[in-house]
Amino acid sequence: TISELSAGPYLSAKAELLPGFNVSAGARYDTALISAVNKDFSVDESIVHGAFVYEAGLSYLPLDGLKVYASCGTLFRYPFTDEQAETSGFGADQFNADLKPETGFNAEGGIDLKLTDRLSISGTFYYIQMQDEIALDSSYHNVNLDQTRRIGTNVGLIAKPFDFLELDANFSFVDAVFTAGTNEGKFIPLVAAHTANGSATFRLPAGLSLGPTVIYRSEAFRGGDYTNAQDKVPSYLIYGATARWELGRDGQKIAVQLTARNLLDSDYTPLIFFTGYYPADGRSFSVSVEYRY
Repeated sequence: TISELSAGPYLSAKAELLPGFNVSAGARYDTALISAVNKDFSVDESIVHGAFVYEAGLSYLPLDGLKVYASCGTLFRYPFTDEQAETSGFGADQFNADLKPETGFNAEGGIDLKLTDRLSISGTFYYIQMQDEIALDSSYHNVNLDQTRRIGTNVGLIAKPFDFLELDANFSFVDAVFTAGTNEGKFIPLVAAHTANGSATFRLPAGLSLGPTVIYRSEAFRGGDYTNAQDKVPSYLIYGATARWELGRDGQKIAVQLTARNLLDSDYTPLIFFTGYYPADGRSFSVSVEYRY
């Protein structure tokens, strides 16, 4: 039996110091009690985690269609119950009393710019420093990692060159490395340096729209490869498509959407952990229906 009791009282405030210039701040105390006991009472333990976290931010809208913003704050995540209490079912249950919560610091800044009704761009730059990230080791037990650091950026674009065509694209880059310990300078496993996705939507008469989608992820070191010595998780490029019919009137709307994923039925694996390969789904289709009134 595993139980968790958590609480997170918080206080936040926001103010407009000048026209278009807003500041915000918040603080929270996060705490959790995790307990576990099994039938033969070989495990009967509990632990309390707690941390004070804060955040602050500002945003500035100097012109119509332009927003500049920045924020910073601390991070905290206590272990999930199945990380704190490992229940394998093979007589090796254990309670990880030495497992520490993840803590860190985050800072980011960005810009949203709407150039015209047909073109919008956005960009974000961020820095994250983490201590005691939780991951499985080679014996499949949850442990705390050495200090890590991530520096990255996200860039987005929405364009409508014609009334019947809308383009949506997003690109992300991250440099994620260990900054302390025996693996200092090595890349963090399972973090791809480059990811991108995009779509094109053609709007047709009678409420119809359709178009292709694409997802790209660059190679990454496999899970557990903290020394960066093993073969990597290969990069992949996956195509899809969507088709949608929508009809609305007097505040009511009905929509039917068909989504195709991995349209070319490509073979790829998004995750390799030690010697375990986790292949992705092949070609698949889904249909959704939405009605609003």
